[in-house]
Amino acid sequence: MVKLRAIFSGISQTYSVDGYSFETAIIKQQVVGTVQVTDTGIVGNQVANHKNAVYAYCSENYAYWNRELDLATPWQCGSIGENLSLQGLDESQLRIGDFLQIGPVLLQVSGCRAPCENFLWRVAQPLSFLAKFQSSGRTGFYLEVISTGLIEAGMLVQHIACQHDSITVPELARFLMQPQAEAQELDRLIAIPGMGQQMLSALVAARNLQIEKALVQRNRWNGWKNFVVSDIVSETEQIKSFYLSPAVPGEQVAGYRAGQFLSCRLTLPNGKQISRCWSISSYDENLQRYRISVKREELGEASSYLHQQLQIGMQIEVMAPSGYFTLKRGEVAVPVVLISAGIGITPMLSMLKAHLARLDKRLPTLYFIHSTQNKVTHAFRQEVDTLVAAHAQLHTHYIHTQPSLDSLLGVDFDSDQRLSSQCIESVMADLGCWFAEKWISLGPADCQYYLCGPDSFQRDVMRMLEQLGVAPHAIFHESFDAKRMSLSELQLADASVRFQQSDSSAHWSQSSDMSLLELAESSGLSPNFSCRNGHCGVCRSTLLQGEVIYPRAPAISLAAGEVLLCCAIPKGDVTLAI
Repeated sequence: MVKLRAIFSGISQTYSVDGYSFETAIIKQQVVGTVQVTDTGIVGNQVANHKNAVYAYCSENYAYWNRELDLATPWQCGSIGENLSLQGLDESQLRIGDFLQIGPVLLQVSGCRAPCENFLWRVAQPLSFLAKFQSSGRTGFYLEVISTGLIEAGMLVQHIACQHDSITVPELARFLMQPQAEAQELDRLIAIPGMGQQMLSALVAARNLQIEKALVQRNRWNGWKNFVVSDIVSETEQIKSFYLSPAVPGEQVAGYRAGQFLSCRLTLPNGKQISRCWSISSYDENLQRYRISVKREELGEASSYLHQQLQIGMQIEVMAPSGYFTLKRGEVAVPVVLISAGIGITPMLSMLKAHLARLDKRLPTLYFIHSTQNKVTHAFRQEVDTLVAAHAQLHTHYIHTQPSLDSLLGVDFDSDQRLSSQCIESVMADLGCWFAEKWISLGPADCQYYLCGPDSFQRDVMRMLEQLGVAPHAIFHESFDAKRMSLSELQLADASVRFQQSDSSAHWSQSSDMSLLELAESSGLSPNFSCRNGHCGVCRSTLLQGEVIYPRAPAISLAAGEVLLCCAIPKGDVTLAI
């Protein structure tokens, strides 16, 4: 017989330890009497770092941990932040998709807990306890609300098993600890009905990462390679698209991430060679050809040559795709906002198409905001509209700062006012995202932003986003300023990475597309990790020598001398304390 032993609720609060501030709702108080359960969970309860409705824990687990850890002060029910304490049930009996009926309330098991550093702070345990907790299978489990109503401690709980292929809670917890999961098993788990959004985030992120890594490592080459211009399309009076295919018939192009660029070397009629970088303006996992879209600049030597003299059948030299301004497809329930001006639209086209190619059961919300002078200068309008039209959660907002006389507001453009924080807030007034099978309301600070356009435009937009409470780590940007396009700045030298405690070393190269965490794992090491996205802080290590850079800024603060392995790459030779 399973019984609801106790109910707990708490609010999100900010704490500070050794100068490091963090927000958590893990500290909860027991609730006496009846409690209302709504679609979003227990009334009065808040969550800080996830969107799961209810977290349940089996009360018998506390006796296990008190014995296992030999705690001077035993843990009690509610110590690890659960909402529901259940007696007479353990995780090994539960599969994802199972139901728990408590009076009128029907809950569905949606995932295991994958704890972060806030959990360690609460239970006063070392970093090594995270792996011990998760591998034990005694993680507790998240629940989604299917039917609402009133519950009270002491009520009986009915376990209703699902009838489809699934996985138990402990099996899922242990699976998430694997650094290299099998693609077939990932696909199976992603397809399980009832798999919660937090779990889907981890599974889809891992699968997308597998796909992207396999993609970007296919057909790569070193140095310059000849490509032939297979087609030229005039997008506007000032913008042309150039389709580039390998000069050797039958060869495929190297894979790339959405947002990356090509370094191109042109040989002018006078024999002079010049190099420029242009964003790949489409996204195609079939790897047949590249598309770059170039605006003719009045004093631009390279763009003038492309527009006036480059013809179909002629050749240019190209380096393999590069760049770190790329779409992050691991955050499943996080809306994406693409903001561009002028020719800055080009990497956004690639990102939009890559977004549509995601594996999510429901695509995250996306806003495509573009500013240009008028409909004459507005490139790729029809292409974007066609892509967006098939998905209700994808939206466009077009700004024409100097509208054509025959343009209609609401038809050809949505605004003639320059972008502002008020405009962004208004465009996203009904912002939300699918979380599992529920639509949840969100705010501007809950999104990821990708910016591309003139530097002044990007600075202005970053100030606007700051006014809206958007954290710096949620803003990614790319500049088309020529001084930032030298190849020496875009290419990183190979590096030697030494792992001091393990007394081993590994070779890192930019073409390997590996983070320091992945490099360590490929060398047979097993560093601690959890989210692999720069959010939880579990994989932090000490940098003993050298420098690292972050293609994607971590979402957490790091002390001097610390490095977050999952999102860092070496700037040169480095030594790590692992």
